[in-house]
Amino acid sequence: MKDYIMKKSTKIIDGDRVTIYQGRQPDIEDELLLEYDLSKIDLKPNPYSERLRKQNKLTVQLDPDISGYFKNSRDVNNYLRKQIRLIQNVVSK
Repeated sequence: MKDYIMKKSTKIIDGDRVTIYQGRQPDIEDELLLEYDLSKIDLKPNPYSERLRKQNKLTVQLDPDISGYFKNSRDVNNYLRKQIRLIQNVVSK
């Protein structure tokens, strides 16, 4: 019986690009300047996070060329529901 070793993979998501590094650490430049001392920053929790977590909501930012097609979030959700139904119909055949 062969022993399989799982190699750690790291995914870097940058805009619409996803890069997967398999078994090695990615070369990431830290853009945070040394003079920024995060321990001295007065961090405050997001007052809406608990409510959103309970509602199981996800916030997605649409690019301007996409958001221009929709009047509100209800229209976006209706469109996505139709697309999901279409995909399910194609996949189930």
